[in-house]
Amino acid sequence: MANLRRALRKPWLAPALLLSLAGLRAIQPRLGTAFQAPGGQRRPRFSRLAKRALPSWSALEEFLPSEDSRKPALTLYRDTNGWCPFCERVWIALREKEIPYEEVLINLYDKPAWYKEMVPTNLVPAVKFADTDEVVWESDAILRRLDTAFPETKPLFKDAERVAAATKLSDAVMNASFGIAYRTGDLEEESLESRRARLKAAVDALEAKLAEQGPYMLGEELSAADLMAVPMLERYGVQLPFFPAEINLRDPERWPCLARWFDAMERRPAYADRV
Repeated sequence: MANLRRALRKPWLAPALLLSLAGLRAIQPRLGTAFQAPGGQRRPRFSRLAKRALPSWSALEEFLPSEDSRKPALTLYRDTNGWCPFCERVWIALREKEIPYEEVLINLYDKPAWYKEMVPTNLVPAVKFADTDEVVWESDAILRRLDTAFPETKPLFKDAERVAAATKLSDAVMNASFGIAYRTGDLEEESLESRRARLKAAVDALEAKLAEQGPYMLGEELSAADLMAVPMLERYGVQLPFFPAEINLRDPERWPCLARWFDAMERRPAYADRV
């Protein structure tokens, strides 16, 4: 039930889960006959087990996201799979700022002509403001525009210079990972070790920054620097131990401040409940 509760916090999983449970209920009558266990003991009917294991429909509905009755202030155009790291930055920002929005999903392999006309780069994400029809694209530009368009909400660029400095450090981690996060060819062991050392040095620099104050990139308050960093760092936290990089970004002994940052991000509903 705990896993189900966590999964249902992700709105895009809810329909699939509900359909899966519906499928189980559909085949339940055929699996409901008792069967013999070794030694002649009768095992409980599947139907009885299912009733205990599966939550009721009303219980499931409690975990579905509530609808925002406010008028959407803008439309977010993002990828259909919810995997684009640039879209994720905007996604989290809108939730942190509590800005009502609606979504339009764009198939990255078959982008509609109207989207290509609207967004010169043809890339996601993009947002369109409801009141002015203004269209903004590129995640960094969108985050900045959200600050100016909604000054009453939580600022993301309160200290723009410090945001830029922290973002430079997280970008350095991404740049140092090229070739060993997603291996593109055969590398000699000496070359691998050199690249691993460069990546570890970049993570060390980010760790030192977080050690200055934390738990977030700029201290106690979340900023654009965190939103710019988290999409790729969350992926690397899972992937890098299994790729040629062979490092664990979430190792609390090696990088305790970075581990603390991951934990702080995952305690924020705007991030944890959506991502």
